[in-house]
Formats: sequence, C-alpha cells, structure tokens
Amino acid sequence: MRHERLILLGLLTFLFSFTSKVESQKSQDNVFYRAGSIEEVILSKEIFKTDRLLLIPQTSKDYPELAELLLDHDVTRYIEITDCQYKTKEAALEDLQKWGNSGNWVIKLKDDTVIGSISFNLYPLYYSIKNFRKYKTVDIGYFLGKKFWKQGFAREACTFIALKLFQCVDIKGLSITVHQENKNSINLAKVILDFVEKNCGMKVERKVNKYIYSECPLCCFWIKKVEE
Repeated sequence: MRHERLILLGLLTFLFSFTSKVESQKSQDNVFYRAGSIEEVILSKEIFKTDRLLLIPQTSKDYPELAELLLDHDVTRYIEITDCQYKTKEAALEDLQKWGNSGNWVIKLKDDTVIGSISFNLYPLYYSIKNFRKYKTVDIGYFLGKKFWKQGFAREACTFIALKLFQCVDIKGLSITVHQENKNSINLAKVILDFVEKNCGMKVERKVNKYIYSECPLCCFWIKKVEE
C-alpha cells in the first residue's frame, strides 16, 4: 500500500509540473498573440522564460553589466556589422545609450547573471518603419559574453523568440543578417531558421541574400510565410 501511495504521489507531482509548464507556455504565447504587431512586442514589458534563461526588457540599469561583456573584442568584432573594439567601459556605455532599449531584451541566467542581449530590428536593417510595413519582416540580432559561448544559450534564446514571432505576430518573415566571415553566427542562423521551419506548422520559403554594406560582405538568411 505504501509503495502504491508513493507511485501515486510521484504521478501527481509529474502531472502538476507538466500542467504548470503547459500553462506557462500558453501565457507566453498569449503575450505575442495579444500584441498582434511587432511594434507592440517591442514595446512590451513582458519577461519571457526558456528552460535555462530569462529574456527581460532592457533598461539603463543593465548597461554596466552589458558594457563589461562588450569590452571583449571577440564579442564586438561583428556587432553593428562592422568591426568595433571598445578600449574603455565608458565607450561601451556610450554606445549602449546611443542604441537605446527599444526592441532589446537582456538575456539572463535564472540566477540573474547577465550573459548577453537579443534584439529585433525592423527590416530592411537600417531602414525606416515605413519599409517594415511594406516587407513585414523582422531581423534578429544578439550578442553573448565570451565565457557563455558554446553552451547553447544563444540557440535557446533565439529559437524561442524567432518561433514565437513567426507564429503569433502579424509579420511575413524573419531574417538574420551576419558578416560573411562570422562562421559561428552563420551556423546559428541556419539552426534558428531550421527550427522555425520545422515547428511553425506553416508552409515557408527560405533564401539567402549576399550583399555589401559599408564595405562589409553580409549574408542575410530569410524565412518567409507562403500565402496559399
């Protein structure tokens, strides 16, 4: 009898955990569905949770920790597409203030450690919101502190956000723009869009554009909804 009670208790614990996870997932989906547009998602103050991470709307309070990560040239080599290097924390803070917080989420571990940032840009990159309304495509960017590389954190954050945006928000497509020499980000871009294509439940089209911007050779990876 005691053995049976333990089995029943274990089953109930599992069901409660599973139900809680499903309800949490529905809640996060609803944030995107309620927003309806990428502009509203960008303005959202919601905190999103993945298995290991928290994605939290960026504020000026996050700048000091983010600036510390940006002092590593391996991290900043391809930020803003062109090569950049910060010699002082003050210089990194100045650029963070210039970039602002709109469309930027801080990536944190569950213990509140800041490990990087993820952003949504209205595509085409460097263009106006009027062009976004025409193309209805969002470009995803990110950076991580070097000691957090090769642990699947960027993949976890980006696949979560990419799939939610593609499924729930009124956009036609997603893009990821990277420097042609940034092999790690090229591989990650393919993984992210593979994940979206496999899990979105829609018919999609994939393509890659190569072009030059400010003398930098770029790859733009696209996934687009196919209207049937």
